[in-house]
Amino acid sequence: DRQEDYAKQVEMATIAGKPIIAHDKVELDKAIQLQLEEAIREAQEEARKETQVEAPEKTAESERKL
Repeated sequence: DRQEDYAKQVEMATIAGKPIIAHDKVELDKAIQLQLEEAIREAQEEARKETQVEAPEKTAESERKL
C-alpha cells in the first residue's frame, strides 16, 4: 500500500512539475539564443576590426611596390 501511495505521489509531482519544466526550458532556450547572438556579434566585430587593420597594411605595401 505504501508503494502505491509513493508511486501516486511521484506521478502527481511529475505532472505538477511539467509546466514549470516547460517554462524553464523556454527560458533556457531564450538565454542560449541570446548568448549565441552575442557571440556572433562579437566575432563579427572582431573580424571587422581585423579587416580594417589589414587593409591599411595592404595599401602601404602596394604603394611601396610602385
